[in-house]
Amino acid sequence: MLVGRRSKHRVQLPSRLQRYGQVAQLAMLEGAFGSLARELEERSASRLQLELRQPYMSQAMVEFALRTPDRTRSHGNRTKWLHRRAMRGLLPELVLKRSSKAVFSSVFHWQLQEVSKELAGEIAVRRSDWIRLDQVAALRAVGVDAENFDSTAWKLWSLVGCDAVAIE
Repeated sequence: MLVGRRSKHRVQLPSRLQRYGQVAQLAMLEGAFGSLARELEERSASRLQLELRQPYMSQAMVEFALRTPDRTRSHGNRTKWLHRRAMRGLLPELVLKRSSKAVFSSVFHWQLQEVSKELAGEIAVRRSDWIRLDQVAALRAVGVDAENFDSTAWKLWSLVGCDAVAIE
């Protein structure tokens, strides 16, 4: 069942994509994880009787992002260079020069043990047709490795998200 879904959602990247950034952007738009994340956001907003608007997902913005040269997005170790330049005069200098951003990996760190236990227990039993316990165990083992932590955490959290969507 899962193999069928994965092959159905496999992204065939156009050969005209030349930069890694373009590949990552397109994968976010068309990949299964991006689709799931947008679906979960839409459902969460709907429960609160809110209309979720995503102006950056419009075709014009997506095409602009894919056409924008890498050199305009970052300068040295400064990211979002084009955004910062466009917002000059509208945002305080402190914000424009900030090098940090909100990061949610701390939530992943705090909750990963609990999520891992649920995946290896209740969720694995409930979803035994599409969750392989040996693979969850392998991900849990890698989870403590700082180098791969974010990738592993996203995979584990994605399984929890899939379970949550399937419950509804």
